Amino acid sequence: MVYFGDTRGTPRTAVSQLTAPNSYYYAGGYLYVYSVGSPTGYYPSVEASVYTREYAIDTNGKSWLVIDGLELGRADYITLTIYGGTGLTIQNCDVHASRSAWPNLRVSAHAVNVTVDNCVFGRPSDDGYSGKRLIDFGSAGPAGSGGHWTVRNCRLYWTTENDTSLAGNDHGIAIGNARVGNVLVDNCQVYDVEDSGIYLSGNDTAGTITVQNCYVLRARNAGIHAWGQKGSLSGPIYIRNNRVQNCAFAHNDAMGIHINSTWNPTFVEHNDVSECRNLDPNEEDGGGIAVDADSRNITVRYNRVHDNWGKGIYVYGISGPSSNHKVYGNVVWNNDCGILVSGSSLDTLVSNVEVYNNTCFKNYNGPDKGPNYDAEIVFGPNVQNLSVRNNILYAHDSGYALRRYTGALSGITSDDNCVYKDNGGPIGNDVNGDLLSLAQWQTYGYDAHTTQVDPRFINAAGRDFQLESGSPCVDTGVPVGLTLDALGTAIPQGAGPDKGAFEKAGSTTPVPTATPTSTPRPLYPSGEDEWFPLWSAAAQTGAAPTLNSLADRNYRNWIKGSDILASAATVRLRLRGAAGGSGTFVDAVTLGAKKSSSDPFDFTAAAAVVTFGGSRSVALPPGEVVVSDPVSFPIEAGVDYLVAIYCEGQELVAQWTQSGSNHSYFRMLASNDTATVDAVGYTSASSVFILDGLEGNLSSQTTAQAPTATSTPTPTPTRTATPTPTPTRTATSTPTPTPTATATPTATATATPTPSNTPTSTSTPTPTADPSGEWVVLWSATGQTGVLEPSLNSLPDRNYRNWIKGSKIAGSAERVRVRLRGSGGSRPTVLDSVTLGRLDPDYGSCNFDALPLQLRFNGDTSAVIPPDGTLTSEPLDFAVEAGRDYLLAAFHAGNELVSFWNEGAGVNSYYRSTDVDESGIMRVNGYHGLSSIYFVEAIEGFVPATAPPPEWTTLWTAAGQTGAVSVGKNSLTDRNYRDWIKGASIMAGAPKVRLVLQAASQLSSTHIDAAAIGAKLDGGCDFAGTPVIVTFGGQRSVTLPPGSLVYSDPVDFPVEPGRDYLVTFYLEGKELVSLWSESGGTNSFSRTVASDQTLLYPVTGYTALSSIYLLSALEGLTAR
Repeated sequence: MVYFGDTRGTPRTAVSQLTAPNSYYYAGGYLYVYSVGSPTGYYPSVEASVYTREYAIDTNGKSWLVIDGLELGRADYITLTIYGGTGLTIQNCDVHASRSAWPNLRVSAHAVNVTVDNCVFGRPSDDGYSGKRLIDFGSAGPAGSGGHWTVRNCRLYWTTENDTSLAGNDHGIAIGNARVGNVLVDNCQVYDVEDSGIYLSGNDTAGTITVQNCYVLRARNAGIHAWGQKGSLSGPIYIRNNRVQNCAFAHNDAMGIHINSTWNPTFVEHNDVSECRNLDPNEEDGGGIAVDADSRNITVRYNRVHDNWGKGIYVYGISGPSSNHKVYGNVVWNNDCGILVSGSSLDTLVSNVEVYNNTCFKNYNGPDKGPNYDAEIVFGPNVQNLSVRNNILYAHDSGYALRRYTGALSGITSDDNCVYKDNGGPIGNDVNGDLLSLAQWQTYGYDAHTTQVDPRFINAAGRDFQLESGSPCVDTGVPVGLTLDALGTAIPQGAGPDKGAFEKAGSTTPVPTATPTSTPRPLYPSGEDEWFPLWSAAAQTGAAPTLNSLADRNYRNWIKGSDILASAATVRLRLRGAAGGSGTFVDAVTLGAKKSSSDPFDFTAAAAVVTFGGSRSVALPPGEVVVSDPVSFPIEAGVDYLVAIYCEGQELVAQWTQSGSNHSYFRMLASNDTATVDAVGYTSASSVFILDGLEGNLSSQTTAQAPTATSTPTPTPTRTATPTPTPTRTATSTPTPTPTATATPTATATATPTPSNTPTSTSTPTPTADPSGEWVVLWSATGQTGVLEPSLNSLPDRNYRNWIKGSKIAGSAERVRVRLRGSGGSRPTVLDSVTLGRLDPDYGSCNFDALPLQLRFNGDTSAVIPPDGTLTSEPLDFAVEAGRDYLLAAFHAGNELVSFWNEGAGVNSYYRSTDVDESGIMRVNGYHGLSSIYFVEAIEGFVPATAPPPEWTTLWTAAGQTGAVSVGKNSLTDRNYRDWIKGASIMAGAPKVRLVLQAASQLSSTHIDAAAIGAKLDGGCDFAGTPVIVTFGGQRSVTLPPGSLVYSDPVDFPVEPGRDYLVTFYLEGKELVSLWSESGGTNSFSRTVASDQTLLYPVTGYTALSSIYLLSALEGLTAR
């Protein structure tokens, strides 16, 4: 096989047949190729292979290997195989498929401690390299000893064949037959695969299986699929914080998240599932989240399920009885139906199901999509012991709030719900087709206390289903055992629980968390237990605890990031006493991040002190677990930590030992060394000592704790807050934001603390008066949280997204600046990047609706905030308006002391601990909600004396024409594009326009060689007259930087509503391009030809496409 660059060559049988590019002939040890002149200059590269190698790499049972930074592919069998062995890492690699139908990466069932990190797995577009599973754990080799498997930060894709039958195992990531330790799939992107995106099957481990923070797009079967998880060890499964979109196939697994024949305790939570369907549109499947077959003990909570063709959430019994499921706190809208509970026969009854506090809104999508249940909740037949309470069921005018199918129904309780329909029509539907009012429905014995009333959502059209003040659903629910709502708000907040997925905050003081005691606790949570396992000694070592008698010891237990299951802002430690004698006495404990392998027993910075009932020492009863006080210390999966423990004198200690491995360090020293950052004299050990596990607090992901356990004490406040003034004038119009600041930087304001015990007052100096207008405070951290003075905390490598709530914005302005507040102490706070943008409510509260704008501080993108002083950004041409939500994102690398205003309840910000700057990224995963605002003290708006109208206004957008909610991307070669600007989508006219182009990726640029605009001829892809050349800085070509918007030079070309236009582009060579897709429509035309046709008409050979390419918007210049 010969490749010319990335193009597969065409074999010939004689030299005389070499008459076209990319053809070759091999004979007598010589390779002959077609070329005009030297092949070196004619082709980018020539690569020849005879497929004699079965594997690109075969580790063949070796251990402790790191495969780093390689590009692998085109083997004859399997590209990369890990068969047996321990401690193998594949990182920063590009792994493509082999010729035969086998995986890119195969890890055998008896391999242990395998980590795959930051790799790309794909399949070339030619048919000779098919491949099946991109990553395959556990299908080969003897099962019984493998596990401790991690896949994170990877991108996986195929060029789909669009076939109509499944091979059955063409998954993106397939993991099966794990028998020890934990399994973690974290922060991966999986798209365009032939079967399920992420597939779990046949794992049987006491550890935890977690799939989190992933994005699965266009899987041809289920996005995330758990099948046959019935192991006797019953380790829990967590599927959380994932986004699953547009998964479809003519198959009964075609849905977003599919839990099938699974008995392990499984938690499906905080996921966003949308646009999934069965290609046979009126089939039963193709929905959002399914609990299927004979599954047991499944919890589906806090998910957003919307715009799927089939059912939103359903529990269905087939192939055996299904029981003990909980469905609560979900928001479900615009599916075929909201929630369905049903069994297929008397032998497959569904029983003991709780459906509580869900919000279901207008789940009706017409007769052409889904099986047409058209109701918010559907139950029956073959259902026993179903409880439906505290739900809000807002029906479509053509649908119903409740629907039942009779037959083997018993123990059905449906009551205390809220039902509503805009047209006041029937809210119930029976199997025989009867349309029922609420009173008629109640004659069946259901919903005696259910009310028919508008629940009064804050903004249902904007998908904000929280309740308004005064909603009839506030405080009118009944207690059902739930303690947290979908946002982490404590239940109840008032006289009783609210109905629906969101508890209205602020009715009363939230219920405090109970103080931990020394009572032993189960390793894994159940029900509403807010503490969940992050890490355990047993899972890391694969061992049960034994005991040892040791004297004067300092221990530093190594918490390996690969064995950490999830992230949390607040943690607590579980210490186990030795199972003999009088137990174990511990004198001191600390927790901190671990340095690299060159300093393996050193902290990266001062460690956090861990206490037990307020004391540094603790007595551990024999064989029992004692839980520490909560510690406000962020733990991130994939990052290594140390837990230092000091025991003075002779102590009997618990230890978990794995021979041949390094799990800790110790030093025989009769003094407390737990606070030493740069330690010396330690010896490595194969055991974890005393530390049974780490737990994370679910509520801490949305409610920050006061900083009680950091090494820096909270200073006495040195300033008082200034009340937020009300703007006296507001801007009159909203321009499209420009990506750069345009005004002269303001002076940096600093405040030096007064060396006195008396509190002093400082404030930001007032800038020089501007006769054209004035700066006023639009929003403040104090105004949003009610906290006058900030606290401080020391935090490492952090991305923040402060939620600027529109309800707390006091006015509007077209130009703003941001005031940041430094922490107390003696050193400044350094932020590497700060951005501002609008929040996208359809993708969770921590995502932008477009690329955010970069803030600058005295010409720099980084901000150095003086201690207890303020720093004001340069003015930014960005419209802020009352009632609309925004995000202010920031990133700092390393450890920084930061200020924060902690409301103590609700959500005011989001964070992720990572050393990668994500402040400029629109869509993110893995963020946790907190109740604090960090370092942003106020947003100020410039109110002009006479507000001029904006120069540039948006005339047309790609998203508006196609309805696309997100920007896609594709890599294409030698293309001419003709984007069709439809007159029906043009909002206004203008005599002069400019193009707004968007890069496809945050990581790579896009080069455009030529562009033009002209009127479109009806019925084709030709210009109606001579087009006009479009330039960029005077040049025809332009490079779009990664993650950017680029504006063309103004073009003297009139555009008017109702008339169609063409914008043409030419891209020479292979480029990654942005696209906005509309299924089934025509929005552009393209032709693969290596010549510029942007000005050519008439043209031939163009293909109609459903996407707009490269062009984000068209703006017009209006007269002042």
